[in-house]
Amino acid sequence: MARAPRQPGLFEADSPPLAAATPLRALDCESPAARHAGRRLWLGLYFPDLPLAALPGDGLQPRAILSQVGRQARVHCCDLTASRHGVRPGLPANAALALLPELELLPRDLQREHRLLSKLADLATVFTPCVSIVRSATLVLEIGGSLRLFGDADQLRALILQSLRARGHAVETAVAPTARAAGWLACAQTGARVLDRAMLAGQLGVLPIAGLPWPEARRRTLREMGVETLSDCVRLPRDGLARRLGARLLEELDQAYARRPEALDWYRPEQHFHDRVELEQESADTRQLIAALDILVDRLVTQMRSRQRSVHRVWLHCEHRDGPATRIRIGLLRATAEPARLRELGRVQLAAATVPAPVTAVSLQAALDATLTPLPGDLLNSEVTTAEDALAFVERLRARLGAESVHGLQTRAEYRPERAWQAVREPGVAPGSGEASMPAAGQRPLWMLPVPIRLREAQGRPVFQGALQISRGPERIETGWWDGGDVRRDYYVAQNQRGVQLWIYRDLRETRWYLHGLFG
Repeated sequence: MARAPRQPGLFEADSPPLAAATPLRALDCESPAARHAGRRLWLGLYFPDLPLAALPGDGLQPRAILSQVGRQARVHCCDLTASRHGVRPGLPANAALALLPELELLPRDLQREHRLLSKLADLATVFTPCVSIVRSATLVLEIGGSLRLFGDADQLRALILQSLRARGHAVETAVAPTARAAGWLACAQTGARVLDRAMLAGQLGVLPIAGLPWPEARRRTLREMGVETLSDCVRLPRDGLARRLGARLLEELDQAYARRPEALDWYRPEQHFHDRVELEQESADTRQLIAALDILVDRLVTQMRSRQRSVHRVWLHCEHRDGPATRIRIGLLRATAEPARLRELGRVQLAAATVPAPVTAVSLQAALDATLTPLPGDLLNSEVTTAEDALAFVERLRARLGAESVHGLQTRAEYRPERAWQAVREPGVAPGSGEASMPAAGQRPLWMLPVPIRLREAQGRPVFQGALQISRGPERIETGWWDGGDVRRDYYVAQNQRGVQLWIYRDLRETRWYLHGLFG
């Protein structure tokens, strides 16, 4: 009896690889950094408690997140307290409440989860620019191009874990030569470290189907077919598997086993910073608020350094249980990336602010500026450092006295001395169109009287603490006829008997003498 020809399995030698997919809006996973390093290596990060971490809460009451499975609400994930009482993922909501009556059941908030995952992707860009969000709770990082900076894969993984766990996030990791394999191994919580492609098939083959991030309908169909592990799946005939479960499954398997190129959408960081620290208990103690501020400034500085940016506009929000948050602006006269400067100004502003109620959380917002500021103490940078010190002094004055109490001066294109200047909020602002340059030194006094003082005369000469001796002049100013402020004056530099130099003028309309300023 003739036997039917045996169909090749998914990855047998006589099975041709599928044609490479052409990504439409995605980027090739081989980054420039990876090509420079000579190999591609991926780190998968899976956050099993992401739905819980995305929702606000004090952690005092056990919680579980519900998801809709058909017409029934079932537990998607739960915290450690609920788990100790027997609550498990997949358990119906009523059964979970029967095990733990005080359990707080919350619906999933996918928008909050995505925002939190985006913040985690922001944090990951400190270690590599190639970060991709591949599913609702998983990130993959191309780390092959970063090994020269951070050492080997173990050292880099340890640094990333330390950074994430310091923020209170539970995370599972895996290292693999392909992005999809790294994501699957991380979701299965294997902690795998696969550096050689020759070892990849063995590590993937033992993965249980139940632990893969696949749709439930796909996993149920495979279980009905008697498939328990990924190696069972890849031994099935390709044509039959594609008919039963679709060609998409074959594509994913080929990508995981490095038989087909992967196409990923890189995460592009937003150009602003927004982070939040919840207080252990609501408080109006300035010391606790400053401690939260220091944590937020450290996170802001980390993000600025990773993107080589600075900040110019920073806002601090003190949140209250009832009522709107107290908004505090940290005034900066120039973009900066110095943590000490941000901390000092933030502390002064917090100490001077009036907080109407106890604070439950502190948040920090900042717009990242493309301006790069030089660090103090640089070689050949003494002048910039002096200017930065002056700006820092003005910022401290504003923080203590109020923004309206400290201002700068700027010249205007105007001949009348009383109108030739104006107050400005930002010192060092470049003059705009029509701005006048400062007259040469010695021609104008630095101390101008708000209202000119009429001088007495003796034998036709002006008198101020004795007869005045004119040393320079006249300088005629005749202008303002078009706006009703007509002036016709001859200005002189004069000196009294005590040696004080004065700036006086004679009003040509009434032939009287006036004192308008004093030289230092």
